[in-house]
Amino acid sequence: MALRFVDIHPGATGSIPEIDAERVDVIGSWKLGVAERAWMRVLVRLQDTEALVELLQDHLDTEGGARIVLSSVEATWPDPDRAVLPEPSELEVTEEDDLGAPEPPKPPSWWFERIPREELQQRMDADCRITLVYLVLSAVAAVIAAGGLLRDNVAVVIGAMVVAPLMGPNLAFALNAVLGDLRDMMRAAFVAAVGGALVFVVALAIGWGMEVELTEEIMSRTTVHPIDVGVAFAAGIAGAFSVTRGVSTGLVGVMVAAALVPPLVVSGLLFGAGMQEEALAAASLMAVNVVAIHLTALTTFWLMGLRPRDWLESRRAVWTTSVSVTVWLLLLAGLVALLLRRAVL
Repeated sequence: MALRFVDIHPGATGSIPEIDAERVDVIGSWKLGVAERAWMRVLVRLQDTEALVELLQDHLDTEGGARIVLSSVEATWPDPDRAVLPEPSELEVTEEDDLGAPEPPKPPSWWFERIPREELQQRMDADCRITLVYLVLSAVAAVIAAGGLLRDNVAVVIGAMVVAPLMGPNLAFALNAVLGDLRDMMRAAFVAAVGGALVFVVALAIGWGMEVELTEEIMSRTTVHPIDVGVAFAAGIAGAFSVTRGVSTGLVGVMVAAALVPPLVVSGLLFGAGMQEEALAAASLMAVNVVAIHLTALTTFWLMGLRPRDWLESRRAVWTTSVSVTVWLLLLAGLVALLLRRAVL
């Protein structure tokens, strides 16, 4: 069971608001400090964290120095989801009690448990920046993938997926579409485009400067198979689920990169070698994968209940979500039609 500490610092001019028990199921709370330095720590389940933060945001004044701090809890005793039953001798049995058996505790709703919106946004923001590390890892991933593809070495290609940092900006775009944040949508799109362009340019230079043979690994990225599209759909779902659960995204990042980097590198290699038809086929596979990942990630975020906080942002989110889904579906339909036409010809 996932738990969170919510530390409430009201600032020098504020006070700690009362917590509505009907909106938030508080496991425990402690008031700490004295006078103007007083603050409060609240223990809640993960699924109640977002509701508590929204309640506090309505009452705290950030200009007065108020702040909310979230931290994860590894374990606590006693377990809030385990009922502490009395000893048999302590049970009072009456005629109305139906054998005197206490009602069993309700199971926790762990199947839709996710980290709160603010925590998720800050995690995505940290993975969606153009830094020296991002640029270096993108270029290195392109070199490693090109080496594995040219040598027909699957293990080396997988190594490139471990290095590639492309999951963050792609998932951040889908998340911000659901939350209606146009500015961060454009930033995520720009970061993803810069990383993708760098991978393509490095692969293009390698293809231009080296002899490129059509190995089995390269040829497998010049056709679009339904299994490839299925992998991209699965990657989008797995990526969205992993980040909303707050778990490690390492292996899921490999899966997302596997759908994006190899076809992009193959396209660059073949364009550099002058094989335009095969290069366009690899670019088509990469485009289909991008659309599939974004469409399924956006849908998963929406189904997980991620919504903006206020009314104006909610209206904008309806528009950005609807437009995004429509555009991705139209692009997917257009790409499928183009691929079918090419297969017929």
